[in-house]
Amino acid sequence: DSREYLCSNRFTIADICVSYAIYLAKTLQIEEAFKPNIKRWTDMLFNRESFKRAIARRYVSPE
Repeated sequence: DSREYLCSNRFTIADICVSYAIYLAKTLQIEEAFKPNIKRWTDMLFNRESFKRAIARRYVSPE
């Protein structure tokens, strides 16, 4: 499948929800079962500047 996003031709909450679950799987190193199209899709999402900023904020001290 060559779709860029899950539910439409734009980024939606579905992409956020599913990509976070896949991000968790990657951090637990259990992503080996992902199909090539899932890897392509998550690589595209994980390279978004907004995703990078969100992950970076996750590790910032609240102080």
